[in-house]
Amino acid sequence: MMPILQHWRTVPIVPTYPSLTPCCVQDLKMHAAPTRLAETSTLCLARTYYHMGLVETSSTVFARQSVAQRLSKLQQYLPAGFGVLVFDAFRTHATQVALFHHLREKIRDTHPTWNATQLDEETVRYVAHPEMSRYPVLPHNSGGAIDLTLTFQDTPLDMGTNFDEPSLVSAMAYFEGEYDPSLGIPGTRWITAREHRRLLFHAMVHLGFTSNPKEWWHFDVGDCLWARVFSSEWYYPSMENEMDRI
Repeated sequence: MMPILQHWRTVPIVPTYPSLTPCCVQDLKMHAAPTRLAETSTLCLARTYYHMGLVETSSTVFARQSVAQRLSKLQQYLPAGFGVLVFDAFRTHATQVALFHHLREKIRDTHPTWNATQLDEETVRYVAHPEMSRYPVLPHNSGGAIDLTLTFQDTPLDMGTNFDEPSLVSAMAYFEGEYDPSLGIPGTRWITAREHRRLLFHAMVHLGFTSNPKEWWHFDVGDCLWARVFSSEWYYPSMENEMDRI
């Protein structure tokens, strides 16, 4: 276990990252092949969208080798009793379409008077539009994006919101702000969720991932979202055409 890990609970979340090195870039290129994620004693696969019945999902979870290797290192860093729960990794384009419309309907239920434009604008805060994304390759479609959380004794840590919750509270650094009692969250839970998010954020950044500031569960490496953080080129195209390599 890394001695610094527990210390990370006290370090505020600030979206700054180590400089991108040629060694890191070479590693991403060398470990770009698609692979299956395997469950271990400290890594569980939730298969969230498969259990929801979204199209083109399966019980097998895929990602880039670079993602799988970093997850392996993460498990080695965690103290006894801690683990990793992966919600999602690679998505086909068809799954992205289904997810976008699923989340859009959830937002419509909360805001029944909103028009189509308002619904679309709110939905893209939490999931990339499958047809009008600002990225040349959707992050999850590239295999370089992963959604996950930490667990303790097989129970997910309290991060303050559920996975995929379309709320401003889902922003990674939300609990770094001043306590807001109007949310109905006790002050003790506010602090707990803040510490848990710090632990997840700093562990993942240490391993070379970047964080999606709007979603505490989403991290990237080698894809378009990661590249934007470093003002770099991206290295992972759509993984759909590479699945026959597995």
